[in-house]
Amino acid sequence: YQRRVRVSTQSTGTVSTAMPSLLDVDGDGQVDHHEYYKVSAHGFAGDLLGNCAYPSIKALNDMSREEAMINKALSRMRNIKMAKAWTCWQEKAAELARQQYMMAGAVRRIMMRQLSMAWEQWQQVCEEMRQQRMVLDAAVRKFRNRVLLAGWNTWVEVAAELARQKYMLAGAIKRMQNIKLSQAWEKWQYEAEEMKRQQMMMSGALKRMQNLKLSQAWEKWQQDAEEARRQMAILKRGLMRLIKRQMSMAFNRWWAWLEDMLEQRRIISSGLGRWKNRLVSAAWNSWHSKLKRQSEEPDEQDEQVIAFIEPPLSQWWSPTAPPYTPSPPASPGTKSFAPSPPKNYLRKLANGTTTQVVFHVK
Repeated sequence: YQRRVRVSTQSTGTVSTAMPSLLDVDGDGQVDHHEYYKVSAHGFAGDLLGNCAYPSIKALNDMSREEAMINKALSRMRNIKMAKAWTCWQEKAAELARQQYMMAGAVRRIMMRQLSMAWEQWQQVCEEMRQQRMVLDAAVRKFRNRVLLAGWNTWVEVAAELARQKYMLAGAIKRMQNIKLSQAWEKWQYEAEEMKRQQMMMSGALKRMQNLKLSQAWEKWQQDAEEARRQMAILKRGLMRLIKRQMSMAFNRWWAWLEDMLEQRRIISSGLGRWKNRLVSAAWNSWHSKLKRQSEEPDEQDEQVIAFIEPPLSQWWSPTAPPYTPSPPASPGTKSFAPSPPKNYLRKLANGTTTQVVFHVK
């Protein structure tokens, strides 16, 4: 091949146009010296070794490539209609091929329905078996290496906890080192959030004022929609109860039976609890009855306290009452004092009527 190229280039210095067009890189119809050098043994060896024996071969190849691209662009511009038609034909041909492929697949599935169903079933079974095998293998590995897995989980938890503590400690140290900056940052965040909230509220109020009719219509629509939805729900429930009357009656009967069963269960459990804890129940009943009796019947000591504090309080409440004279103190030998019997004091109201002063101490 090299011998024939040398013979053809002795007179003109270029390769004849009768040679194959595979060597014509720049598309000028002739194979130039740099194009011949590219496919020669010397040029191929230089490319393998990384040595460019022909210094200008790369520049010439780039020029040839650029010239070919320019020629293609010019040809496309000259034949713009043909280029568009060719592009459109390519897109249509690709779409037709895709549709034909899909239709052929659908036809084959219809013709071989049993085979297609068997194939899909086999795929599904294989996928399920693969998933089950993965889960089983993971469980077996965890069971075989349970000690190692427990150690790994512990290490992961400890590492995560240490990382969290380290992060928090570093943050605290940075805050302590830059306390003023941290306080300023928090203050700025708070102020920015507050300004954003106020701006949002002001903008909302301004928008409502600017579009007052629209805002009122929107709220009215929301209210009407909510009311219509509520009425629709009520109507739907009523219609469903009418349509499915037997089911509604059965449901109500079941609900009543369920409430009765729950009440009986509560009574039985309470009775069993009191039977199991008889002593605690008896003590509780005794304490409760004693407390109720004390609340209904005041103690004698309480009566003595009331009789002792009622006269001075009556004197303070009613200025028209006679002056209070305290009773003599009890003797040291007596256990309890004996106050004077209480008197009936009256207070005068604003309308001129008088009522008896009665004190109740709980």
